Amino acid sequence: MLDERNKSIMNLLRIELLKFFSLLLVIAACGPVAVKKTEDSTESKVVKSETLNDVIKQMEQLIAEAKTKGEDAIKFLADDLYLKASDASHNGDFKTSSFLFSYLNKLMPDDEFISKRYAVDLVRSDNLEMAMEVLQPLYVSAGKKDETIGLLLGGVYTALEKSIEARDIYKSLTAIFPKNEEACVFYAKSYAVEEKYEKASSILLDCSKKLPKSAVFPYYQGKIYLAAEKKNEAKKYFQQSLKIDPTYFQAALALGLLEEEKEAFEKAAKIYKKFLDANPENYTVLSRLVQIYFVLNKFKEVIPYTERQVALDPSDLNMKVKLGILYTDAQRFEDAKGVFREILISAPTSDKVLYYLGALYQQTDDTEDAIQFFSRIPEDSNLFHDGQIQIGRILQAKSLQPNFEQGGGLSRFEEFVQKGSQKGDDLMVELNLMLAITFDQLKYADKAIKLAQKIENSESLTEKQIYYLASLYEKQKLHQESYDLINKILIKNPDNADALNFLGYSYLERNIKLEEAYELISKAHELKPEDGYIVDSIGWYHFRKGDLEQALFYIKKAYNLVKDDAEILKHLALIYAAMNQNVEAKKYLTEALKICEEDQKEDLLRVYTELDAKPRLPASSTP
Repeated sequence: MLDERNKSIMNLLRIELLKFFSLLLVIAACGPVAVKKTEDSTESKVVKSETLNDVIKQMEQLIAEAKTKGEDAIKFLADDLYLKASDASHNGDFKTSSFLFSYLNKLMPDDEFISKRYAVDLVRSDNLEMAMEVLQPLYVSAGKKDETIGLLLGGVYTALEKSIEARDIYKSLTAIFPKNEEACVFYAKSYAVEEKYEKASSILLDCSKKLPKSAVFPYYQGKIYLAAEKKNEAKKYFQQSLKIDPTYFQAALALGLLEEEKEAFEKAAKIYKKFLDANPENYTVLSRLVQIYFVLNKFKEVIPYTERQVALDPSDLNMKVKLGILYTDAQRFEDAKGVFREILISAPTSDKVLYYLGALYQQTDDTEDAIQFFSRIPEDSNLFHDGQIQIGRILQAKSLQPNFEQGGGLSRFEEFVQKGSQKGDDLMVELNLMLAITFDQLKYADKAIKLAQKIENSESLTEKQIYYLASLYEKQKLHQESYDLINKILIKNPDNADALNFLGYSYLERNIKLEEAYELISKAHELKPEDGYIVDSIGWYHFRKGDLEQALFYIKKAYNLVKDDAEILKHLALIYAAMNQNVEAKKYLTEALKICEEDQKEDLLRVYTELDAKPRLPASSTP
C-alpha cells in the first residue's frame, strides 16, 4: 500500500504526465515535429521547433522528478511511457514510439527489453544511425552471443552499407549458432552482393550440411547462381529446395518465373498448378497462376483459381471484378450478378460496377433492373453517356413491342429522351435519333421528321447519323432536305464515295439527272471499286438507260459482293422481268422477301404481284 505522501506524489506526476501527453498529441497530429500551420513557412518551423523543445524540456523534467521521488514514481512513469509508446508503435507511428522509448530507455538504462524495443522502432522509423548506437553496446554487453540483437545489428550495418561489420556479425553468429538459417543466409549474401559467388555458395553448402532438411539453403544457392547468370544450375537448386519442402513456395515461384522469362507460359502454369494441388491456399503462387492463365486467354480454366483467390482475399475488389467478367463470359450470369452486387456494397458509387450490373441485367432481359443500375451511374462518369444510351435502347425495344402502350411504353421513352436531351449535345442527338427511328418504324412519319429537323444542324452529328436522316427525308420525298445533308458531307470531303453514291442513286430512283447521277456514281466507283452498293448503282444507271445486258452484268457483280441485301435482289428481279425471264425474277424476289426489312416487304410483294399479272416489264418501267 502506498502511504499518503506517495499517493500525493503519484497524483502530481499523473497531472504532469497528462500535460506532457497533451502537448505530445499536438505534435503527433501533424507528424513527430509539426504542430501548427501558418502562412509563413519560416514561422511554422520556429513554432515546430519551439513546441518540440517544450516537449523535450517537460520530458526531461518528468524523468528528473521521478528519479528524485523514488522507485514507485520511476515505475509509475515507466509503465505509463511504455503503454503510450507501445500504443504508438502498434498504430504504426514509429517516430512517436521511438521518441517515447528513448526517454524510457534513459529512465531504465539497464532494461535490455526496453533497449531492444527502442532499437526496433528506430529501425522502423528509418533512424538507422541511432539504432546502431543503441544496438552496439547491447550486442557487446550480451557477449556478442545474442541472436536477435546480432541479426538486428547486422541488418542495420547492411542498410548503412557497412558490409565488413555486418559480415563479421553474421560470421560470428554462424559459428555460435550453426543452425541459425538467417545468420547463414545473410553471411552468404554479404559475399554475393560483392559478386563473390563461389564464396557465398561455399558458405551455403556448409550450412546445408548442418541442416540437410532445410529448403532455405538450396533456394538461396539457386538465387546466387541466378545472380551469376547460371540459370540451369539455379533451376537444379530450386528443384532441390522444393523436393526438400514441397510447401516452400519461394522455390516454386522461382522455377515458374524462370519459365516465364522464356515466355514458356504453359510450363510455368504447370509448375504453379502442381504446387497448388498440394498447397491450395498459397496466395502468392495462386496469383501468378491466375495471371498466367489470363496471358494464355484460358478464361474457363482460370475461374476456379480466381474464385479461390477472391475467397482468400475478399477485400481485393479488382480481382472480384475480374471474376465477375469471367462469369459473364462463361454465361454464368447469376454468379456474375452476385459478385458485382457484392462489390457494390463496398463501392456503392462505382460507375464500372453499376455499368456491369446494368449490362448483365440487360443481357438477361431483366430490363427494369438494368435501367435502375444504368440510371445510378454519376453524370461526371465516362460511362454516363453510354449508360443513358443503353437505357434508351431498352425503352426503344419496349416501345416497338406490340403492346408497347402498356406500362407507358412509348410515352415513357419520349419522356426519357426529353430529359436526356438536357444532358449534353451528343446525348441529345443520339437519343432523338433513336426516337426518330422508333417513330419511323411505327409509321409516325410526321413525328420522325420533326425530330430529324430538330437535330439536323447539330455539330455532333456523325456521317452515319447524317446518312440516316437523309434516308429518312428521302423516304418522305423531302429530297432537297436530304440533298442538303449529303452536301454537308461532300463540302468537307468531296471524295466521300458513300455520299457521292447516295446522291447519284437518289437521282436514279427519281429518274432525273441521269448523266449527273452517272458522274457521281462513277467517281464513287473509282474510289471504292469493290463496294457492292456502288456497283449496284452503276447497274441501276444502265437499267434506267435501257441497257439490260450491262445492268445485269453490274448488278450480278453487286450481288456477288453483297448477298444479303433485299434491294439488290429486287433490282436483279426487275432486270430479269424486263428480259421476260419471270422464273428468274420470282426466284430473286422470293429470296429478297426472306431477308427484307418490314418496311420493304410491301414494295416487294407489289412487284411480285405485277409479275403474275404481266408477262414482262418494259425496260423503261420505274420500280
